[in-house]
Amino acid sequence: RRLLASRLADGDLGARLGARHARGALLYGPPGCGKTLLARELGAALGADDDRVAVVNGPELLDKFVGVAEARVRSLFAPAAEEWARYRLKTDGGAFARRDALGRGNAVPKLNVVVFDEIDAVCRERGSLSGDTTGVRDGVTAQLLACLDGVEDAGNLVVIGTTNRPELLDAALLRPGRLEV
Repeated sequence: RRLLASRLADGDLGARLGARHARGALLYGPPGCGKTLLARELGAALGADDDRVAVVNGPELLDKFVGVAEARVRSLFAPAAEEWARYRLKTDGGAFARRDALGRGNAVPKLNVVVFDEIDAVCRERGSLSGDTTGVRDGVTAQLLACLDGVEDAGNLVVIGTTNRPELLDAALLRPGRLEV
């Protein structure tokens, strides 16, 4: 609910109240109940264009070469981070400067949505996978956590994870301010 409310509410009201956008959400439920469809539709409801909604199946991130999976995670966040950095350069000086810059035609960057479908396949509790002797999944989890922490400043990105098994996820992923349940 907070994911929608903070983004659909009047921006000036939110700024005056000190409201912060939710960085992400976790959708969970039994297989086939429409979690992925709901995630896509949430992106559309929040105003993200179809080309700005990236849906990634968790296992597709994994690779046999060291560092590739982590680079794939970073690449999902990069476009939104670059756009936000350019916007901040134009509007440096806080909310009042941003409002003034908007009046001069510097539009807020469009929303990007990253959907991690079957996030439990790559972000299980670190150290818990007996078959993962390479530590790739631990590295992907650590990289995703680092990227989520970087989203705090970017107002143009929402991350949505979907899973059938929320109890398998790393507890750090579900801390307040990351993927909210």
